[in-house]
Amino acid sequence: MRVFEPAGHGSSIEGLWRAAATGRLSHALLFEGPRGIGKFAAALWFTAGLLCRAGPGRPCLVCPGCKQLAAGDWRGGHADFLRIDPVEEGWDEIPVSAIAERAGERSSVQSLSSFLSLKALESDRRVVVVREAERLNEHAQNALLKTLEEPAPGTVLVLECSRPLELLPTVRSRTVRLAFAPPGRAVALAVLEDAGAPRSTAEALVELTDGSPGESLRLLRQGADSMLELWDRIFAPGSDTLACAGALWELEGDFGDGSALAVSRRRLALFLELGTALVHRARRVAVGAGAEESAQGAGAGALAALVRDGERAAAVRFHRLVDRRRDVDHNLDPGAVLELALLDVRAGARGLP
Repeated sequence: MRVFEPAGHGSSIEGLWRAAATGRLSHALLFEGPRGIGKFAAALWFTAGLLCRAGPGRPCLVCPGCKQLAAGDWRGGHADFLRIDPVEEGWDEIPVSAIAERAGERSSVQSLSSFLSLKALESDRRVVVVREAERLNEHAQNALLKTLEEPAPGTVLVLECSRPLELLPTVRSRTVRLAFAPPGRAVALAVLEDAGAPRSTAEALVELTDGSPGESLRLLRQGADSMLELWDRIFAPGSDTLACAGALWELEGDFGDGSALAVSRRRLALFLELGTALVHRARRVAVGAGAEESAQGAGAGALAALVRDGERAAAVRFHRLVDRRRDVDHNLDPGAVLELALLDVRAGARGLP
């Protein structure tokens, strides 16, 4: 398991380590903030500092505790650490079986309750990190309440979450909430350029993700630069809308495993999210709240065309794209949704009151 110091969040984590060293650390923490800004990496870094033999504090990365945490696959190899990760498991939601065992049911993963029922082996703490805790279904959240209300000695539970309002109020109220903010445009640009993105692509992705390094990297892996170039083609004079629609399915990108239909839906969802982001940016430029001249690289042509059409047309396109993005979640045919979305954006504000 990879453990590293996330850029921009050092002071928050150091404060938690100080609280742990003085016995003031809460047993339940909620790391909340926009997606892709390093909250989960911060949770793992915080965990490393708790389980380090020299801790709590900045992990040395060379002691047995640090090496065990970093060993093995994404789960890590430390006996006192449990990672509940719907992304790695491929879950749409975190089931109750990941939190508590039910009589007569078998699960392929160790539950939080069974993990915490054991005594610490390598340290004086047992640490659980739940990634994207907003994916906990209602039954799982209710099962989690027992741990939140009656934690075993030495328990530290970290919930990482981008949409805290999707957690039950009873769950949120039993945690100490820590707000994480994007680390800044310069950090996000550096992360993307280290990953091999050209400067123009990096600048476009950072703008579209409001400076979120993780989200920008995700978009890069999924071929967002090629999708932005396709949006340029769509808004080019004389473009063939249906031919552009067909080109989307040929673009390369990592959309994970699953059926061809599931992959198509993920691809379309990202394409529409990028289009929505471009239209939103055009609206800001049109009302004087953004800088059009800073745009360059992939997506710049589409942005310029959107700005020329004005704020009203951009507003109409924005709402239409949001509606089409919802159609993807409602399991409508991806090809039909895409064609309707492109016809919508090409039409602009025509035909509306």
